[in-house]
Amino acid sequence: MELSEEAIIFVNYRRADGGWPAGHLADKLQNAFGRDRVFLDVRSIDAGDDFTEEISSRFRLEMTSVLIVVIDEKWLFAQDNVGKRRLDHRSDWVRVEIRAALARKDCRLIPVFVDDAKLPPEKEALPRDIAPLLKRQRFSIRQETSESDIDRLIYEVEKSGFARFNEVSSHKAIQAVLDESSKQVRLQKSKAAAAERLTNLIEVGDSLLDLVRKSRPSTLEELDARSRDWHKWRQFSEQSMRELFTPPMPLAWLKELRPKHLDFEKPLEERAKDLLRDVEKETLYFRNLLQRLDNYERVDE
Repeated sequence: MELSEEAIIFVNYRRADGGWPAGHLADKLQNAFGRDRVFLDVRSIDAGDDFTEEISSRFRLEMTSVLIVVIDEKWLFAQDNVGKRRLDHRSDWVRVEIRAALARKDCRLIPVFVDDAKLPPEKEALPRDIAPLLKRQRFSIRQETSESDIDRLIYEVEKSGFARFNEVSSHKAIQAVLDESSKQVRLQKSKAAAAERLTNLIEVGDSLLDLVRKSRPSTLEELDARSRDWHKWRQFSEQSMRELFTPPMPLAWLKELRPKHLDFEKPLEERAKDLLRDVEKETLYFRNLLQRLDNYERVDE
């Protein structure tokens, strides 16, 4: 899915009752997709700016492609100063934002339930204009498993068309390296054979990525098993670079991608994240090479 450069991920939550998750969730989303892609009201509005004006203009809800609704245990019955439920105010901003997202076909709305939060299944539990929220696919985040829970949510946001910020940065860096070296790189095999080999590397890399994203290693034994899979794939990729290209400029650049996940001084969770980033970088690298095969001539031509 193609998104405009202005498309954002909007974190909808009630500041007085949102607890620990909203800020942590926004930080993780910003790390994944970039600060300009994620909107959280208390972080994104400058001091002195009018709240309602900023929401409706500078950070218009029309720019939102994904609205994440953070729902904690107090969310449904949060009250105003006179004891009335806040959601029953038509001008309540949590309700306004949800209503606006539900009205748009091109905006995905994801309810995120925190710890033991629940909503009754009856549509009468919510004001009529936001009752369809109850039918949306929901995610749960628990404090003790928040890292892996949020990673699953980030994977879902990617399906809406948002590219990871690190991947975008890596893409530009890889393009710069290949642009600089493209005149010197020559093919030792036909372009068809090179394309077949690179496609195979990408498919295996995608399988490794899918496995790590869906089931993040939770023990050292699992991480070591995934690391061995990654190491075999890497050995095959280096062998492929030697067989396909000369001089082996792609191989020289590839060797700069150190296996950070093998740093045994790091906690398990960090090593698992590094494994994911390593495979993402290398798979992206092969995609770039595949796209640029037409730029390379064969040695014996």
